[in-house]
Amino acid sequence: MPDKVNRLITRGAQLQGEMLPDTHPLAQDAYQQYHKKYPMALAIKGEVFTVLLSDIKMTDSKLGFGKKVYWKRQEQSKGVTNL
Repeated sequence: MPDKVNRLITRGAQLQGEMLPDTHPLAQDAYQQYHKKYPMALAIKGEVFTVLLSDIKMTDSKLGFGKKVYWKRQEQSKGVTNL
């Protein structure tokens, strides 16, 4: 039955990163791009948050019981990588 939850199938993602301040160039670009795509959002009071992801862990038991896929940003001396 489609309305039953299969408790053996687990799917989800965990994200880890750093929230960028509004003054950061990537945050300003994200704000511009978000409102370009959703111009009606300018009419609603709110904030746009920008998170620079450092790690992602995705769990998908459909790929095998307890199967996890990991992504980690490559580190460099200073600045942003993997954009």
